[in-house]
Amino acid sequence: MLRKAQMEDLPDIMEIVADAVDSMRQEGICQWNAKYPARDIFAADIESGALYVDEETGRIVGMFALDEKNAQLFTAVHWSAENSAVLHRFAVAAQSRSCGVGEVMLRAAQRLAQKAGFDSLRGSTQENNLRMRRLFARCGFHLTGDIQYPGYEQRFFYYEVLLRGRNLA
Repeated sequence: MLRKAQMEDLPDIMEIVADAVDSMRQEGICQWNAKYPARDIFAADIESGALYVDEETGRIVGMFALDEKNAQLFTAVHWSAENSAVLHRFAVAAQSRSCGVGEVMLRAAQRLAQKAGFDSLRGSTQENNLRMRRLFARCGFHLTGDIQYPGYEQRFFYYEVLLRGRNLA
């Protein structure tokens, strides 16, 4: 069941983050690390109402933030729509990976963005995060561009899915 995150969810959220950071490190993905994303970022997401958790049998199995932050930041990327929501901090608990939880959450994010009146949903990941790139593709996102940031070996790939006129029910 998808719901808005609450402050009392933070310990479980941070456990998922720690597992994700460890998994990313093992796979050579340096998108997240010991400093990012930090607890205070998730606390701010909760306070603003942007953080969602997916809960199954009383256990949090994943989370994501959905807002408008950074929607216009990446001018080097060709976007199809101006009125866009942005997906941030998407993660699935280690024991729930490869079970379809990620796809359920990403499709829910699309429905939430569409219901809020956005024309598209944007997201990004590092080029070697193949799991997330495949998930974006399965959920109808298309690659819109990539950016090489100073200090990162891997490029960041940017994705977008149009929501206008789509039946996402």
